[in-house]
Amino acid sequence: MDARSIRWIFALLAWCTPAFALEPSVPPATLQAAKKSAAKMQEAAKRGDWAKVLEYTYPTLVERMGGKEKALAFMKKQAGGVKLRSVKLGEPTQAARVGDKTIQVTLPTQVRMAGPISEAEIESTLLGVSRDGGKTWTFVDVQNPEQVRAVVPDVSPELKLVSRGKPKMTKPGN
Repeated sequence: MDARSIRWIFALLAWCTPAFALEPSVPPATLQAAKKSAAKMQEAAKRGDWAKVLEYTYPTLVERMGGKEKALAFMKKQAGGVKLRSVKLGEPTQAARVGDKTIQVTLPTQVRMAGPISEAEIESTLLGVSRDGGKTWTFVDVQNPEQVRAVVPDVSPELKLVSRGKPKMTKPGN
């Protein structure tokens, strides 16, 4: 093999490596299943179906809220007078396996809501967790990464959990 052939091989490897480095360790169909479940949760929130939202909420978070009944009452109270105007869900940005059956993914979100005196736009990240190899998913919002680690102690160190900022507040109609 001559020097020119070796340069071409290195050039080809250098060109292909970023694509391979970004390839998730989780099959694309599993990533889409996570996104589909997150979308169902967000649609339930838009409808005000808080019982359905709780079905997709990470179980330890529900327990910390005092169980399903107290969590449901809390969510209804917090939502009083607030309307979700839009919910955008991005493609999974990170994925990791933890053990044999646990899969974790992150999904960027953008929520626009309106209350009686102001509107808010919130960019955040959902951490999706499946304990059954990707069949069912539950989620926790990553506004505070340290709190997420307290709720989901086995978060993969491969996942970079970062808060995406504070809500942007505006007056209604802007």
